[in-house]
Amino acid sequence: MATQKKQRKCLVCESDNTRQWKIDSSFVECLQCRSVSMSGVVKSVYDKEYYGRSKSGWLMNIVDKFAFWDRYQTLSLSKNDKVLEIGFGEGKFLKALKSMGYRVFGVEKSKYARRQIENVLGKDHLFDDIDKVKEKFELVVMYHVLEHIEKPAEYIRKILGILSPTGRLVVRVPNVESWEAKLAGANWYHLDYPNHQTLFSEAGLLKMFEDVGFKDIKSRNYFGEYRQVMGYSILSKFGFKLTIPTMIVFQTITIPILWIFSVLVAQHGVVEVEGKSGKI
Repeated sequence: MATQKKQRKCLVCESDNTRQWKIDSSFVECLQCRSVSMSGVVKSVYDKEYYGRSKSGWLMNIVDKFAFWDRYQTLSLSKNDKVLEIGFGEGKFLKALKSMGYRVFGVEKSKYARRQIENVLGKDHLFDDIDKVKEKFELVVMYHVLEHIEKPAEYIRKILGILSPTGRLVVRVPNVESWEAKLAGANWYHLDYPNHQTLFSEAGLLKMFEDVGFKDIKSRNYFGEYRQVMGYSILSKFGFKLTIPTMIVFQTITIPILWIFSVLVAQHGVVEVEGKSGKI
């Protein structure tokens, strides 16, 4: 990985009103939309080893089912809807939708990842770049992908072009203004330098959707997804090693407390924004 160029503009709203982020000097903070962007662009590639880290077993099956329903229940899909997932990784979400009878497609740069799912979806339903997609979709989803993209506004503008007249884009990203991020600071799990190019604020992501031309935009906050993140961040902050026994004990004790706390605050670690094409 090598820094290709320097930039001081906000990657979300393109404002020049930025300053070095006090949490991590590798990022700049936008004083306009409150999002945080990398001060230099770093090319990051997820290799075969990254996609081969998935664990199996009864516990992971339960986790995967929870993760699927956590996402699926917000989508309000119709049986004839055509769905595209960008950055599908291991393809678990698409496989589950396929098994339910939906027409599914995927964009994924990793050749290895595409090969792992092509026997389920078919090669003609898989793409390595959004520019190769010619279909129109009722739904496009990006789960923890947009923060990895160098020019997020330009990218979702391309997505707007492949939505049907009633199509929707749903994006989930880490929320840099969440109480988790503020409490954890430099130990925040989602900081993830240099893989995360942008750390969005909810306001910044909403504005970007509006500026690109999406309509009927709405947002939702999530504590349930990545609910272990706060625990990891706190343990790291106080110098504890992230061993499996330590994390299990810590989560068992703290998750009920964190659930209660999450009800009392508005900004959680993950934000989802949905926008419609508005072409009708």
